[in-house]
Amino acid sequence: MWRAAGEFTRDTRYITTRITRDGRDGYLVEPGRYRFVAARACPWANRAMIVRQRCGFPGSRAAYDTAFDRLFNGLDWLSEWLATQRYLVGDTLTETDVRLFTTLVRFDPVYHGHFKCNRSKLTEMPVLWVT
Repeated sequence: MWRAAGEFTRDTRYITTRITRDGRDGYLVEPGRYRFVAARACPWANRAMIVRQRCGFPGSRAAYDTAFDRLFNGLDWLSEWLATQRYLVGDTLTETDVRLFTTLVRFDPVYHGHFKCNRSKLTEMPVLWVT
C-alpha cells in the first residue's frame, strides 16, 4: 500500500481469519487439511519455514537427529565466527544480529529443555552467551 508521501506501508489486515480449535475465527483445526505455501524470498515466510524445520517438530527420530546435528553445527559455526568479531556482518549492529539475539536469549529456557536440543546450554558456550 502506498501512502501519499510515497512511502510503502505493508497491509497486515489482509488475513482476517485464523485457524482455531473451535473454528470461531474462520477455520477449524483439522489434521492434514491445510498446506503451508510460502515464497522463500519473503522474509516473513522464510521465518515461518525456519520454525517449521530447525529440531522442535520432527516426524521421526532420524529427522530429530538430523535437525539436532544441523542446529549444533550451526551454533558451533556461529561461536567460531563471533569469536573473532562482535557482529555477524561488518563492524556494526544489524537486524540480523538482533534476530540472532532474540533466538539465542530463548535457547536455554525453551529449546534446550522443551525441545530437547540439549547437547549444551548457551551458558556453556561463552562466545554466544554474553551477560
